[in-house]
Amino acid sequence: MHRGSRRSFGCGACRRIKMKVNDECDENRPICDRCLRAGRECVYPPQFHFVDTNTRFAAPEARERPTPPRTGTEELKAKLTLLHGEGDDDGMIYKFQLLRYRSTTPPSSSGESSPSVPKAPSLSRGEKLASALAASFKAPPYGYRLHHLGRYMSEIPSRLGHNPALDIAVECLLQSHAQLLEAIQFSQPSTQPSPEYMRALQTLQNVIADPVLGTSAETVCATMLMAHYEMMAPERRSHQYIAHAGGASKLIFVRGPRRVRTSFEYSLFRTQRGRIVLEALLRGEHCFLLTGGWQDICPEKCRSIRFSSVDYLFESICRIPTLVKYVVDWKAGVSELGLHDITDIGRRLQQELRAASPRGSMSASLEGDLGFEEHRSSTLDDEFPLSIHFHSHEGAIFHTWRWMALLLTELCLVNLVADPRLRLSIADTARRICMCYEYASLSKPLGAQFLQVPLIVAYAVSDQKVKKWILDKINLLIGGLYVTYTGEYLDTMSMMILKGLK
Repeated sequence: MHRGSRRSFGCGACRRIKMKVNDECDENRPICDRCLRAGRECVYPPQFHFVDTNTRFAAPEARERPTPPRTGTEELKAKLTLLHGEGDDDGMIYKFQLLRYRSTTPPSSSGESSPSVPKAPSLSRGEKLASALAASFKAPPYGYRLHHLGRYMSEIPSRLGHNPALDIAVECLLQSHAQLLEAIQFSQPSTQPSPEYMRALQTLQNVIADPVLGTSAETVCATMLMAHYEMMAPERRSHQYIAHAGGASKLIFVRGPRRVRTSFEYSLFRTQRGRIVLEALLRGEHCFLLTGGWQDICPEKCRSIRFSSVDYLFESICRIPTLVKYVVDWKAGVSELGLHDITDIGRRLQQELRAASPRGSMSASLEGDLGFEEHRSSTLDDEFPLSIHFHSHEGAIFHTWRWMALLLTELCLVNLVADPRLRLSIADTARRICMCYEYASLSKPLGAQFLQVPLIVAYAVSDQKVKKWILDKINLLIGGLYVTYTGEYLDTMSMMILKGLK
């Protein structure tokens, strides 16, 4: 390292030949003594001064020659700082850095603007979406927080900016969520979809056609978010909500069980699993979660995934479509199994659901207390004077879906064996599902969606008075989501689920 040398301000010729300290350039102008004796041209390089303002700005390109702007009496001066020099035919080659500093003149009191202050870099579109989405998890009232849509929501912010379908789906969801929070009421829903929605559909279609992005987890997530957008946005679009909800299930099926590896992929699968079972019931088919490698997505084989009590419960719920199909086929005389075999399947499933208890590999802080208590209804409901209050939202999902599965199982058994106790149990189970309304209403509309399917199944086995009660309560739970259930719709859904079982 060179130490102790004095910075030379001599001429270019003396500096090129690296004069010794005791014989350096005397810096006389216009010609130094050495150049005078040697009879050569003496050229001094231009002099520059260092300016240290403790603020650094990016250097412009070499070909740019910006003119420092002037604002009133405030003058932004540009100084060139000598960084490095090498010899050339003209004497020196210089590299410069443009530095700006503030004038020491006090700011004028005549209202003139002060020099511009360095601004922080602007956020990208993905960063803005991530920030807005994260705020939607805590800022709105409890029932309107987007985390109710599934655990996968918390992982979306870190995945923005890589898949255009996911980015625009989040943008649409936040738009409809803002309208929901503002309580904008439309007497007639718009018949024309918004430009953002049409652009999102086109982007999703293009991404699905892509051989790489088409089956990515982010594309599955975007399809699920579009279904939620269509449920919340004040636009009339017939059955797109159902179509996109089913489209996410198809994408999961196409991806296959081997693509459910990360916690994000499993969260998507976990959230869509109830829809997959419901679609199998509506089509009268076996649930594909019982075929191929889907059965390997279980606690015994997936050590890296933490399973909840609801996950264990769904190992039994996935067999409900198969039992319903066996009973319907047996009544039609086309079953591949006999009465005894089908009854045995139903009895085993009934015992599993009755004995089901909270058990999972998740910590108590994540899963919460899954218990519940019965209290007198605060709404003075004549139909159901008692209400069930759960200790956690996870417990509400666990018990309401367990009761729904038990109700369907015992309804199948009623069509196979003559057991009067089954009819009493069915009525009691339907009553328990209805008693959960008051708890669900505390987190409506988004946090109450877990109760919709169980209420529809309870509707199928209830008398006309209770059916009217269920219809009113379902519409109260989803009030503001621009989705309205009618008696005809619930009758059709019940018939499609039960397939004529009495």
